Amino acid sequence: MLKVHQSSHLTWSIHVGWAKNAALPIYAANILTNQTIHLTNLPDISDIHTMQKVIDQANISYLNDSSYYDLTSELCSKFRASILLIPAGLIKCGKVKFYGVWGCKIGKRPLSMFDNAFLKAGIKITEGEHKEFEVVSKPQKKIILDELSVTTTEAILTYLAFCDAEYEIDLYECAIEPHVINHIAYLKHIWADITVHFDHHFTIKPQKLASDFSDYPSFSIIWDSLEGLFYLIIGATSPESEIVVSGFDVNELNAIWVEFDKIGVDYEILWPDSVKTTSKNIRHYKAINIQTMIYPWVCTDAQPMIWALLTRCNGISKIHEKMYEGRFGYLTELINLGAKFEVLNPHQVVVVWPTELKWWYLSSTDLRWWAAAI
Repeated sequence: MLKVHQSSHLTWSIHVGWAKNAALPIYAANILTNQTIHLTNLPDISDIHTMQKVIDQANISYLNDSSYYDLTSELCSKFRASILLIPAGLIKCGKVKFYGVWGCKIGKRPLSMFDNAFLKAGIKITEGEHKEFEVVSKPQKKIILDELSVTTTEAILTYLAFCDAEYEIDLYECAIEPHVINHIAYLKHIWADITVHFDHHFTIKPQKLASDFSDYPSFSIIWDSLEGLFYLIIGATSPESEIVVSGFDVNELNAIWVEFDKIGVDYEILWPDSVKTTSKNIRHYKAINIQTMIYPWVCTDAQPMIWALLTRCNGISKIHEKMYEGRFGYLTELINLGAKFEVLNPHQVVVVWPTELKWWYLSSTDLRWWAAAI
């Protein structure tokens, strides 16, 4: 439990931490290497520790039976990111048994798009007590993903980069979030041949795994720009405050700068990795209409924090959450604070200001709502 007091006159300079969403797919792909590659900037969080436990259990099972890669432990069933280990398991063994989860509190994340990508990559999928993925043929030369899914893009890239094929593969409708690009950089670090076209299209020329990384013993995880956004909004909403945030690529938040301009937030990009916000214009913030979309537009993970900013804006703002039907779950908590809003449907809500908020106990529903609550 945290107890948060209203604060003013905040003056702070902070460097953001490392991106979990970049670290997990890279950590999963790292088991492909025969030599140790040190992942610098690896966040010290429970998801990383849990993934290592899953890997350790799978490796012990692999020593006893190398005919398949075993991802059926109890940990896999409780850990959504365990699915990222499937492509590496397929490359190592040609067959994976999987028992995991897919989804979270913000909405459904069906496995069908993931499965369809691997079916097109020559993988046979069998449903049963455990789901089995098995290499039975070579990938199609042109694979179109069902939608721009980050996890599916990262997973299928890992598999295609080192699968058994002697031709180029074009992958379409790919996610291009910064952590996807960081993942591609890691795959290239271990000698993958991937061309990024930035029209949601990648070209992959499958390679054999390299055996010597002595010249490239380490790889760096990117910093978390959404954590940077958290601190910047604190600077924009705390009375008479000024906060400088550094350590992330400011271009990753270009869509946010557009919304800041509309609202009237006083911010300044100091360097390519540094931004300052103040609250000196808070009395004149304007209400806006905003909708979440795929990157590079405003992402769904930013929406709860932007909601907190909109409570400072004069007038009625509207949020259209296009990505997930459960992302507004936190609003039920805000009734206790005296917040004024109206839910139009599972994907749209209006935010009314001005109103005075009062203190109360809040329960978080997800990581980004914790940030918005603070």
